[in-house]
Amino acid sequence: MIIIVGLGNVGVEYENTPHNMGFMAVDFFAKENDFPEFKSKTKLHALVSAGKIGAEKVILAKPQTFMNNSGLAVKELLTFYKLTPTNLLVVHDDLAFTSSKIKLVTNRTANHHKGVESIIQTLDTQNFMRLRLGINPNSVLHTPKEIKTDLDTGDLKKLVLKKMVGTEKTDTKRALKKASEILKFVITDGLDKAMTRYNQTK
Repeated sequence: MIIIVGLGNVGVEYENTPHNMGFMAVDFFAKENDFPEFKSKTKLHALVSAGKIGAEKVILAKPQTFMNNSGLAVKELLTFYKLTPTNLLVVHDDLAFTSSKIKLVTNRTANHHKGVESIIQTLDTQNFMRLRLGINPNSVLHTPKEIKTDLDTGDLKKLVLKKMVGTEKTDTKRALKKASEILKFVITDGLDKAMTRYNQTK
């Protein structure tokens, strides 16, 4: 069994914003693979949809705790389904990458992503899978120090929470389709093969 958690913020004002790419990715995956509608699981602090890819049972979840407290929902989900962090794949936006880049990683630091920081702190481990969806519209990438500084000053905060329009929406749909393909490959063929196949593509 694998649990795929998409990160985002709850509320109409956060819909269709780069910071909610995790929510959008699991929604897209669910639709592409005929998963049932998400249902609210109050005790788990999440919306959940369960289905299968081949013989593998897959749990899709969207924490309803707001981004900075994502760890609370993730811990409850793992406990309820009797899973360890190695069965966890977190999908989230990432300012370290340009909007066209998607990367699978495991056992990495949060790089100042508040949702991922919350999960690492709550689980007391960073040894879980992540699918990082680039949202930086600039060709020049930010260093971790620059990301922290710009988030503190509010410059990048405005970027991640602004509504996407025009070509941004088209680019996002293309990224979500690729993310869905990668997630399915991880489930069917495993993380190592998926990293070899997809992390080398431009």
